[in-house]
Amino acid sequence: MRCQGRFTGPIVTNESLTEMKSFRWTAIWCGSIALAIIFAACGKSGTASSNAAPLTPSPAPEKGAAKFRTITASQLAEMLPAKTFTLVNVHTPDEVNIPQTDLNIRFDHIAENLAKLPSKDSPIVIYCRSGQMSRKATLTLVELGYTNLTDVAGGFLAWKAAGEATIPVP
Repeated sequence: MRCQGRFTGPIVTNESLTEMKSFRWTAIWCGSIALAIIFAACGKSGTASSNAAPLTPSPAPEKGAAKFRTITASQLAEMLPAKTFTLVNVHTPDEVNIPQTDLNIRFDHIAENLAKLPSKDSPIVIYCRSGQMSRKATLTLVELGYTNLTDVAGGFLAWKAAGEATIPVP
């Protein structure tokens, strides 16, 4: 049997296609902006109260939790006056140190220099120039069983941007 009727649906013209494409791109753009705002808000933390306890590296994380902490340069600056951790610069090549740096060990040689580090459960704060090398070194130490690690986000570039002083590597 042959169909005798005619299609009576909407007629799509070049003009209506252009309008649909424009609407689609507007929706994608607005959605992207909304996601960017949401992700930016998720990355911010609340402000600390003036009577809060001083920041110190966290104890070993719970099983299944993150294997290390990440702190800002400002948080590190607050921790330094009552320093209870080993501060390690893993930047290659050595450029500058944050004051009170205890060790300079290249990020890609961290596994060969474990004898220089404290015990696996002692607090260790690791930094580099921008945060990439320290993240790699921190992950290597996690794999080797270290449990009380803290990575400084943004490294000594963030330290300088926060208005803190650096010292030349000896």
